[in-house]
Amino acid sequence: MRAGRAWQRMHLLGTTHGVAMQPINQPVELVDRERQLSMEPRAARVLADLTGDPDWKPTFAFRMGFPKRGASPSPRRPVEAVVLRP
Repeated sequence: MRAGRAWQRMHLLGTTHGVAMQPINQPVELVDRERQLSMEPRAARVLADLTGDPDWKPTFAFRMGFPKRGASPSPRRPVEAVVLRP
């Protein structure tokens, strides 16, 4: 929950400053998947190389940067379509 809240705050702050941000959880999820299947822990080694500390276990990964072009707005429904009135 704390990681999700921190991500939301960072993402909103980045957006207000024109920074594009996107979650990329596959590297983190691969660690668990390789462990589940009793595979060689390649993903864990790659993440340890990135962090510089094999004891540090990332919870959430994302990429960020300044976009080359603007993104289209996300489709939204009108308020009337989602607000329930008695």
